[in-house]
Amino acid sequence: MSRCWINVMMLLVRGKRMDHEPLLVKRTNKRNDEFVFDDLDELTEVIDDFRVPFGLKRAIFHSIRQGEVGEWLEKTGNKELASFLKSFEKDLDGYLMAINLFQKNRKMEKKNFSFVIGYETAKRKLLEAGCHADKFEEISKRYNKKSGGAILLYGPPGCGKTYLANCFAGETSKFFMKRGGAEFFDPRVMRSTISSIKKIKNTVLFIDEMEMLGVDRDVEGLNSRALTNQILVSIDSDIKKYGILIIGATNTPWVMDPSVLRSGRFDEFIYMGFPSFDERKKLLEFYASTLPKEKLDFESIAEKTEFYSCSDLEAICSEAAAIPWREAINGETARKLNQDDLEKALLYLEPTSIPWLENACNVVFSQNMKVRFSPMVAEIERYKRKRG
Repeated sequence: MSRCWINVMMLLVRGKRMDHEPLLVKRTNKRNDEFVFDDLDELTEVIDDFRVPFGLKRAIFHSIRQGEVGEWLEKTGNKELASFLKSFEKDLDGYLMAINLFQKNRKMEKKNFSFVIGYETAKRKLLEAGCHADKFEEISKRYNKKSGGAILLYGPPGCGKTYLANCFAGETSKFFMKRGGAEFFDPRVMRSTISSIKKIKNTVLFIDEMEMLGVDRDVEGLNSRALTNQILVSIDSDIKKYGILIIGATNTPWVMDPSVLRSGRFDEFIYMGFPSFDERKKLLEFYASTLPKEKLDFESIAEKTEFYSCSDLEAICSEAAAIPWREAINGETARKLNQDDLEKALLYLEPTSIPWLENACNVVFSQNMKVRFSPMVAEIERYKRKRG
């Protein structure tokens, strides 16, 4: 049982004085119990905990509908959040989703495109789709361009698809909501998510493992077909008119239904491929920037790490730093990271993308797929030539 729920059970009060104003929720029963919540985190944790008795949840929901929670937020200095939640007071699923979204984004470390090395085309296309129509309003009206829509980020694992989407939200001061494709197998989650972002509007919805929603309907059968149809209706009817940007991400675009990928739905395809030589060098420098180190030859490591993903390069720096760390905790003199440490880490860590590349090599791409995903196909062909 969660710490928060234990606190709620222990803090059954009638008129207990506190240093700050708590939220009191009255439960209608023989005792007319009152429950106290010290802060918003405690309240949302209880609402979201399936082990909490329904009677208490019903009392909380009643307080939300009556506007008591909104009044409490205003009194405790959360006027921005109270205003943000106002439109959700009759939609309890949406209310909880909106609170969680607001809280997560408020606590999230704010990053923007200055934290992203490379992927300049991806940055430009994201800004064009999700920002520039609002930023250049008069020009955009003239050319009938609107913010919002859907973009698909595709490519090997570990190359920063989620990270880029998060930094885009920070770059444009939008809310960032992340969902896994499997979460939308629950129709209630899909409906609540779509309904909530329509009300919030200024949102980036990032759907990871998009292939789970966009599976080929001719291959996967009736259940998957219904699910794919539902997300297509959501994209067509509910999203674009609200200026919301959906960013889907997949490692296997070749399994997705062609109807999902047609123009007007996911009408931008951005390849998030392996970093180039120059990008690998900059990434290694970045990942090692906070470590105590001697002068390191990152160029030589970059030359040996073709087909290594961004996360692979980070792992090399982490594993290299672990060598002097282990020495130090075993009683040896603490020293700086050196070139030999990097070379040893490189020998230990192979690129994690090899299984993805081998799998992609076995895919027979149609002519249409070769055109649509040409950057990925070119990189797979390059790997085939290197492999021999």
